[in-house]
Amino acid sequence: MVLTILTARKRTVLPPRVSRRRARVRPRRAPVCSELPSDMSRNPEPSLSQIPSKPKEDKPWPRGCPLCQDRFCSLLCPYLKAEGKRQAKLKRKIDELEPVDEEEDEHK
Repeated sequence: MVLTILTARKRTVLPPRVSRRRARVRPRRAPVCSELPSDMSRNPEPSLSQIPSKPKEDKPWPRGCPLCQDRFCSLLCPYLKAEGKRQAKLKRKIDELEPVDEEEDEHK
């Protein structure tokens, strides 16, 4: 004999050995403080305001480049070349954007 329980949510078919008490669906609830893992109660995570901020350190000058000296970079330094390319790209972008802004100001 198969026991069938009809509920408003769904129809549940249970094997004959399951009692009606066990068939009842219990709603899930949030854990109580005493049920939380013990690690959380002993060692709570510090909030962001409690974490000490570290000052940003400047990169050491040689940057790991064998061509760089103590106080200046060699003209062959790949870091110096990359920085020059970045500056040139930024300057080109700024130059491209400036004429558009001037035209808009004239029409107003």
